[in-house]
Amino acid sequence: MDITTDRSQTFYRRLSFILLIILWLVLFIIDIMMGKVEIKVSELWNAIFQSSQHSDAQLILYNFRLPKAIAAVLAGVALGISGLLTQTYFRNPLAGPDVLGVSAGASLGVAVVVLVFSQFMPTYFFTVAGSWTIILAACIGAGLTMSMITLIASMIRDHVTLLVLGLMVGAAFSSIITVIQYLSNESLLKSFVVWGFGSIRHLTFSHLAVMTPFVILGTVLAFLSIKSLNALLLGEKYAQTLGIHVNRARLLIFFSIIFLAGTITAFCGPIAFVAITVPHLSRMLFRTNDHFVLIPASLMIGGVMVLLSDILSQWPGSDISLPINALTSLMGIPLIIAILLRRKMG
Repeated sequence: MDITTDRSQTFYRRLSFILLIILWLVLFIIDIMMGKVEIKVSELWNAIFQSSQHSDAQLILYNFRLPKAIAAVLAGVALGISGLLTQTYFRNPLAGPDVLGVSAGASLGVAVVVLVFSQFMPTYFFTVAGSWTIILAACIGAGLTMSMITLIASMIRDHVTLLVLGLMVGAAFSSIITVIQYLSNESLLKSFVVWGFGSIRHLTFSHLAVMTPFVILGTVLAFLSIKSLNALLLGEKYAQTLGIHVNRARLLIFFSIIFLAGTITAFCGPIAFVAITVPHLSRMLFRTNDHFVLIPASLMIGGVMVLLSDILSQWPGSDISLPINALTSLMGIPLIIAILLRRKMG
């Protein structure tokens, strides 16, 4: 009976992963086809496989649609994994980089660079090192916030209190950002406000060249932490009995979170509710707490969620494009409410 159950679970998980991969590919193709100028399937085929033809479809695809779709995938992957790691790191099912103020800390780092330092640095400095400077500032901001929340968590064991304090830290950082915005000039303020809505439409392959290595690094660190993550679910003392160096393991998870959350915040703005929602969807779909399954599941579901949000944010044949942050919130909030009600009733 146990062997039959294991086989059925394995089959179910494999089938789920296959369906997620297919859904991922379908949404990716739809995302690069949709927009103000719709690209037909035949035009998409010619743009990809007939590189000698410099058509309008090819220009739109490689300059705008393809970088945007890849950025959506990277954002979903990074936020999904960082949310899962944050919930395990703090042993709190409602934790997430956005909930605990980590994303707000990264946003503050970006605000300091974009709205403060850029007024005193020469223009060519940001032309040459702009992406690297912003991503470094975001990771430093995320890292400092994670350190602060980790210190608070070591003193306070109550999950609800930790969440409230995390929200207060995020609110404090948001207030500082508001003050910086108020004191900034109009041209810099406009670009920062647009960034704050959560956007992947402005990204190019040059941005992705900087963004991708950090997402890959954070993802690799997450996969290297699978054994430690599973052990930490049962407590640090249990993890130590398995021969795991707890402080080293937590440091690895710490850097994975700040690389993933900081990078996406730096390039795409604060995208809400993906990091907190995706891990719950992964656990519900695959019916397990094993991170060997949950990390690739969160990776896939995160990509699907952000791609779907980007598709829904576009109005075909129109210039109207909604902020992706609004769509992820509208999708994530009902799911979180449903999960909380299910836990309360179950």
